[in-house]
Formats: sequence, structure tokens, C-alpha cells
Amino acid sequence: MVKFRFQDLEIWQMAIDIAEKLFDIADSLCAMLFALCEANDE
Repeated sequence: MVKFRFQDLEIWQMAIDIAEKLFDIADSLCAMLFALCEANDE
């Protein structure tokens, strides 16, 4: 697999770690919002 030019830089690795955490938070919030909307429909 071809590597991106800046892929080995520490700042790039930190950005990947932060992005993964933000996506996890977004997934959790989306699930909570969906559950809340479902509860309000009943």
C-alpha cells in the first residue's frame, strides 16, 4: 500500500487518534439522539 507523504509525522498520528475519538463520540451521540426520538414517538 502506498503511504501518504506526511503519514509518519507525529502530528498526523495525533490527528488520527483525535479523529477516531471524535467519531466515537459522534456515534454515541447519534445513538442517544435516535433513542430519544424513538422514546418521544411513543
